[in-house]
Amino acid sequence: MTLHVQNSSTIPSPALLFYKDRIERNITLALSMSHGPENLRPHIKTHKCSAVIRMQQAAGIHNYKCATLKEAALLAENGAQDVLIAYPLYGPNRGRLLDLCRRYPNTAFSCLIDHTKGLSALREIFDAAASPNSTAVCVDGQTPPAKGSKLGVFIDVDLGMHRTGTAAAEDVASLVKALATPSAAAQTAGKTDQQESKLIFRGLHAYDGHNKADDLNERRHMAEGALSQLDRIVGVIQNQTGLKQIPEIVLGGTPPFGIYAQALFGPPEAAQASWQPIIQQLKQNSAVIRLSPGTLILYDFSHHQKYSDMSFEVAAAVLTRVISHPGPDGFTLDAGAKALSADHPKRGFLAGLPSAEAGPMSEEHWRFHLTQGTRPALGATLYILPAHVCTAVEHFDRAEVIEETAEGLQKTDSWPIEARGR
Repeated sequence: MTLHVQNSSTIPSPALLFYKDRIERNITLALSMSHGPENLRPHIKTHKCSAVIRMQQAAGIHNYKCATLKEAALLAENGAQDVLIAYPLYGPNRGRLLDLCRRYPNTAFSCLIDHTKGLSALREIFDAAASPNSTAVCVDGQTPPAKGSKLGVFIDVDLGMHRTGTAAAEDVASLVKALATPSAAAQTAGKTDQQESKLIFRGLHAYDGHNKADDLNERRHMAEGALSQLDRIVGVIQNQTGLKQIPEIVLGGTPPFGIYAQALFGPPEAAQASWQPIIQQLKQNSAVIRLSPGTLILYDFSHHQKYSDMSFEVAAAVLTRVISHPGPDGFTLDAGAKALSADHPKRGFLAGLPSAEAGPMSEEHWRFHLTQGTRPALGATLYILPAHVCTAVEHFDRAEVIEETAEGLQKTDSWPIEARGR
C-alpha cells in the first residue's frame, strides 16, 4: 500500500493521517457487504470525527453506536437519528445522559443494562426526573429545558467475551419483564402503563469481541455459536414475556463482520446449511438485525494481516521522523507510546523497512535497529501503521487529511478529532 505524502514537509510530526479516499471505499464496501445502510449501526470509537460521521451519513447511515458520552454528543451535534451508547451507566454519567436527551430531542438515545441494579440506577434519574415535583438540573447547573425525556435500553448479552453482559437466557428475559414493570416513581404518580415509563426496551446488544481468530473457519464456528445462543435467548424471552418480536438486535464487531453480513443479508444459499433454520428464526423473531463494526472504517495493519476474507483498506497511519542515530545501526523516531496503540503488544508496524527491528519505546521516542541496509537519514519521514488504530486515534487532536490526486497523495485538509477524551 502507498503511504508516502508528496507534501509531507508541511506536516509536523508525529501526525495522524486519514486517507480520505480509502475511508470512502471502506464505507462503500461495508454497505455493499451488508446490503444497505439499514443493516448497519457502525461504532464511531475508531474515528471520533465529525467529518467521517458526515461521510457515513451521506452514504445513508443513520443508526450509530459509541462508547462514551462525548462520542454520543458528537453524533447528536451532527444530526444522528439514533445513538446507542454501548455501555452500562452508573454514577454522574446517568445525569450526563439525561442532559443529552434533553439537549438533543431529535436524537433517540439508548444505553446498555445487564443487571436489575443498572435498570434501577437509570430509573432513579429518568423516571424521577419526569415527576411533576422533580427539581433535577442538568450537569452544567442549568435548569432542564424540558421534562419527560425517554431513554432506550438494550440488554447486553454476553456471547463469551465475559466483559459485560449476561449469558443466561432467563436473566435476559427477567430484565425484559422488569423493563415492562412500572417503576416506583411511576406507580407513585399513579401511572401503571409501561408507556409512561421513561425507559423503553429497544432490543439486545450482542458483541463477540473475542471472536477474532486468524482462521476463517474458527471465526465461522464461533459466529454460529453466537447466533444459536441468541436464538435460544429470543425464544425464552418470547415464552416468558409474550413479546412477539425483539425490536432490534445489535450484533458483532469487525472480525466476524463479513461472516454475519453474508449469512444474514446475502442470498439464503450463502449461509451454511446448519445456520439457515437459526437465521430464519432470528429474522422472523426480530424487527431488525444490525451489525456494528467499528475498526473497518479506518482498518489497521493487524486486521489487514489477519483477515484475508475481507478487502477493507488501511486508511490511517502515523507520520514520524528520524530524530537520532544511536549506535552504528540504530535510529530513533519521534513517535512513541503517546502516538501509538497502547493496548497491543506490537504497538505499530514501520512501513518500508522490513529489516528494521523494533526496540524500546518510551513516551515520545521509539528506537529501532537495522539488521541490513542503510539506516534512514536524520530528518527522514517515515510511516507507522498502528497495530490497533482505535487507541492510536485517541492520542491526537486532529487528523491530517490525505487525498489521491494526479500528483500522488497530498495533504488537503485537517479534521479535528472532536470526541477525543470522555
